[in-house]
Amino acid sequence: METTSKSTDTASTTSTNDVTLTDIVNTRSATENQLADLESQLKAVKDELRDQLFTERKLLLNQINQIVPQIEALKEDKQKDQQSVTDLQGDVEDETTVQFGNTKQQQLRAKEQLATVEQQQADVADSIAEYEKQVAGAKEELTGYEQEEADMVEKIKQETDLAKMISLAEQQKSHVQVLNAKKDDVQRQLEVVDVKLTNAQKRQSELPKEAANIKSKQNVLDEQLDKLQKEIDAKQADREKARQAAERRLTSTQSALDNAQNRHQQYTTQLENTKEKLAHYFQVTESVNEVVLDQEARYFVFERNLERTPDAEQKQILQATAATFKQAQVAPTYITVDYNDYLQATWQDYQQQGLIAPNAQLLNLYQALQDSDQPKAVTDNIIPQNNDWQYTKDEGTHSELVRDQNNQPVMQLKRRDDDTLWYVLYYSQGKVIKRDVFDLEGQLSATQYLDQNNANRVVSENFYRTNGSLVLVKEYNEKDKETIQLLNEAGVLLEVFSTENELIIWWLKNMVFTNDHSQLLIDSGNDFYGYLTENQPEQVDLLPIIDDLATQATLVNNILTGKAGIRNLFLLQQADYEKVIETSQISLNASILGAK
Repeated sequence: METTSKSTDTASTTSTNDVTLTDIVNTRSATENQLADLESQLKAVKDELRDQLFTERKLLLNQINQIVPQIEALKEDKQKDQQSVTDLQGDVEDETTVQFGNTKQQQLRAKEQLATVEQQQADVADSIAEYEKQVAGAKEELTGYEQEEADMVEKIKQETDLAKMISLAEQQKSHVQVLNAKKDDVQRQLEVVDVKLTNAQKRQSELPKEAANIKSKQNVLDEQLDKLQKEIDAKQADREKARQAAERRLTSTQSALDNAQNRHQQYTTQLENTKEKLAHYFQVTESVNEVVLDQEARYFVFERNLERTPDAEQKQILQATAATFKQAQVAPTYITVDYNDYLQATWQDYQQQGLIAPNAQLLNLYQALQDSDQPKAVTDNIIPQNNDWQYTKDEGTHSELVRDQNNQPVMQLKRRDDDTLWYVLYYSQGKVIKRDVFDLEGQLSATQYLDQNNANRVVSENFYRTNGSLVLVKEYNEKDKETIQLLNEAGVLLEVFSTENELIIWWLKNMVFTNDHSQLLIDSGNDFYGYLTENQPEQVDLLPIIDDLATQATLVNNILTGKAGIRNLFLLQQADYEKVIETSQISLNASILGAK
């Protein structure tokens, strides 16, 4: 029975194992399918979450970028409101209060003048009484002297004895002389007192009029003071209303500022949370901030040339560049590298049109190389005189053609519209062989030697310093490959270049970017940009302007992945800016050129 039982168990176990393995395989297969479905769903969910987080980060950055200038504007408004409240504290002080003060002073002076006049009236009355008393006394004294004299005469008349009469007269003679002297003295005193009395009486009659005039003036001043006080009270009331309004504005501004700062804090907190999620789920830790120009740094703007009439696209970039530097209060230096004898005039036109940042400077490769400390004197006597030659001027084209005695052209002189000498063509056997080009100051700037079989092709060019020495010699072969020689003022060869770009880089490294670290703003669409990135001077950081992300995909990808080593860039379109925010894989500073 044991054998039978063991055989039965073995069969049963084998059958159970077969069923279990099949079930497990099927279950595992189903589980794998479920897991694949879950992984697919998880990828879709993670992709969706990634897009949502990127969109959330972009929107939050946009909100922060929008609210930051609002906060700064509110801070300025708050400062203005605070200043208004401070200015409106206290009493009104203006021309009315000044006039009130002056009128008040006039009123005080009038009061003092009236008191003086009234005192004079009392003093004059006292003087008149005294003078009248003196007159009465003098008259009484004079009457006494006259009576004494009369008594003496009467005494003489009553004497009957002639001898005694004569003796009495002789005795009284000296006394009469004394009396006459006293009478004369009293009479003189009386005259003096009489004059004083007359003057005092006259003055007494004048003083009431002066007092009346002063009182009338006081009445006018009182009316003026009353009117001015009412004006001051009205202005003070208006001032108080304005102060209260300023306080209300200040309260409102502070409230708006607090609200904006709270929202900024909220957005910043949300942004940090979003960044943490991006780092947690997708290991994305970088973000995009705005470009901030440093007022202490040196900035340059690269333009291959300044065209006399820039096209709409170039004008847009120039205006946006100027606006960016103006807002940052930074004065850059513009660098141009093409030969342009109209450059200074064009620069002035650009300044007038607002295409150049305020207080900007200009550097040009050719002007820098051709300048010298001692320029030659300018002469306009270019055309030799020969009696056998013909000289024909064409005012319409500002030109003059010279022909020899065989009617063959010798030279042609061309002037600009402002009548300055532009260039001179030289002929040999009827063909143009050479062209001398002059700058706006009339200095010989360059000489071009032309192909004898193709007058439109330049085979070599010489460029001169303003002192007449040769600085550059360019030679072109039939395949337009060039050789450029750079010479010093003594004519010694300094450098040889095989392309114009090599010359530009040499000039930038040795004559422009020589000291402090610099920032160079350049349109990435410029044909020199690629060469510059490969030969970038060590002391220069590039600030590229991206015209259109779609047309510069490789360049943009290298920047956004960190391969280009660029950490600051400007864009022209809002959509491109948002795309950079969404797709940048590195810490980057980006702004829209010219945006406030």
